[in-house]
Amino acid sequence: MKIKWIVSEKNSGVYSSFYNRAWPSARYMGADGEEYTAGSITSQSAYKPSEVKTGAHEPLHVHVAVWENPRIPSHAAFKQQKIGVVPSLTEAKKLLQDYITAHPEILPPALCFAQDAPSKKAYRAKP
Repeated sequence: MKIKWIVSEKNSGVYSSFYNRAWPSARYMGADGEEYTAGSITSQSAYKPSEVKTGAHEPLHVHVAVWENPRIPSHAAFKQQKIGVVPSLTEAKKLLQDYITAHPEILPPALCFAQDAPSKKAYRAKP
């Protein structure tokens, strides 16, 4: 399962100094072409690429999105579950990837029922 990491845009404008940049979040690409939340990284310090390179930031908390009611797409939702605290961004990404690989039951709805769902052709009315 490949994870796509999303980094928030750098704040700009007159009041940009009042806002902190968020740490990267992870997403899956579902079988239906939609993106689903896989997890996120949080920290007491704001995301600053220069601090990430030097490691001069607070410890990183890694959270995974645990999907509930995955077989009923209209009722599917997720909750964030903390899976660990690590010192670097590289280790945080690896921890999330390893956890998702080890626990496929937390997959988002489109990935859970993609194999056994009937095709769209079955629902089309014949002209």
